[in-house]
Amino acid sequence: MSDSAFNSCSNCGVESSTLKKCSHCKEVQYCDRECQLKHWKIHKPSCKGKNTSPRTAILQSMNKGQGLEDGLKINNTDDTEEEEQRVKNYAIEKASREETKFVRKAKKEGTPIFHMSKTSHGIVMAGQPVPEGVPESFFLKQDAITNLKYGAQTNMKKLGNLKFEASYKDYYDDIVKNEDIWMSFFNYKANEEHVEHTCGILGTLATIYRQRGHLQACEDVLNMETKVIQIYKRHSKNGGYDQVYNCDSLEFKMNCIYFNLYMQVGRCKECIPLFRSLCSYELQYNLRSDEQNW
Repeated sequence: MSDSAFNSCSNCGVESSTLKKCSHCKEVQYCDRECQLKHWKIHKPSCKGKNTSPRTAILQSMNKGQGLEDGLKINNTDDTEEEEQRVKNYAIEKASREETKFVRKAKKEGTPIFHMSKTSHGIVMAGQPVPEGVPESFFLKQDAITNLKYGAQTNMKKLGNLKFEASYKDYYDDIVKNEDIWMSFFNYKANEEHVEHTCGILGTLATIYRQRGHLQACEDVLNMETKVIQIYKRHSKNGGYDQVYNCDSLEFKMNCIYFNLYMQVGRCKECIPLFRSLCSYELQYNLRSDEQNW
């Protein structure tokens, strides 16, 4: 959008001298992005930039650190539910990054970090007895997810940091040792958050093993993650869009690791159904061309 003369917003009718014009047709003007988004379905048929969706523009501006005013070139994308979800996911990811920065700073300064987790059987926290029905070693999961969310660096060269890898392995080893107990715990729908966390932890450990060349260990971890994913899929079967998307995304990431592993060991036939599944995910969620790998 570009600057306009004193007039009224095409969406809400508010008069202002600071309205911005649609950067594609220059014929309508708005207070802000929110007003433009709300008015898009009405304006779209008459806009000269008919292949333009404001939501897509916002998404691209997020990636480039630009504002909608910059007149971005946008793809031919309809105003779909997937785009709305991407905007929402971006806001969630941004909040998560801010939280991560805060916790890392606290850890660096030596501030104690206390774990408190809600489960189907009650609250689990330091200094309190573990509720009946919760694995006694639940603290291993708490340590592992804290390290995964707040401790690991984004630089892939540091992915195999021994300190954090050890916490992931300790948790995995305990799941293997007490599989019946953990699977019974995961089967409670109220514990779906812990199921999701576990998939992330196991996927990270499997990636570390594959990159290091410990291929059998990688496959063993992936096989366990597959069991956990199946439980998460049952929980999300009748869930909302967010939960289904999270589950599908975790399965997609797991299948990526499987595919790379099988290619690495020459099991090419097993890559074919995985390849189809990976392509299907990218098509289902209408990923932009710059987000697609398959």
